[in-house]
Amino acid sequence: MKNKKTDKKVDSRIHYTGEIKVEVRRKNKTISSKNYKNEGNWPLFYFLGLCLSGNYEVANSYIPKYIKLFSLGASGSTVPTVKAADFTPAKLKSLTTPMYNTLPYVERVEGQIGVEDSPSSTSVTFKFLIPYSQISNTSASDPVNMFVLYDQSNKNSLEKPSAYFVVRDEDYPTKLGGYEVTDETSNDYNLFIQWVMTIKN
Repeated sequence: MKNKKTDKKVDSRIHYTGEIKVEVRRKNKTISSKNYKNEGNWPLFYFLGLCLSGNYEVANSYIPKYIKLFSLGASGSTVPTVKAADFTPAKLKSLTTPMYNTLPYVERVEGQIGVEDSPSSTSVTFKFLIPYSQISNTSASDPVNMFVLYDQSNKNSLEKPSAYFVVRDEDYPTKLGGYEVTDETSNDYNLFIQWVMTIKN
């Protein structure tokens, strides 16, 4: 009887993950800290494809570097399915379009060739600091609960984000959470956002 040879399937796909930490800070003191995961969109993957092709001149316009803040609805309401119509000026809450405030930090992990469960990866960390004074017209019924990254080419085309994430209630993930700004807090507080993008096999 011949022994049957079984070939183990190899997952050769490249995987993208986005992890974000949002801190509310007053001066140098952290008041609260929450973690989220994000969704990538085609401009981000187009940028990666351009880099792989060596077309760096065009790729430069697609580097994700700007952030905008939106509202999807009241805190406590059901998390909606995000559509292009949600990236509109009517839902925009940030008064400016900040760029990352420090150069992105790049870290690589070298997996061992031929060793299972030893993947290679590269992580890029973007950091943004947004004063509460740069966020407008928020309340419990209309808070900031969607953070969106844009590149140079699409920063004025709201429906073409590079990546985004939705703020969910910590205790009820199917419900929206949010960040509100009042007149009393606008001059004292900042949002510090650390957005880590990881590519791995």
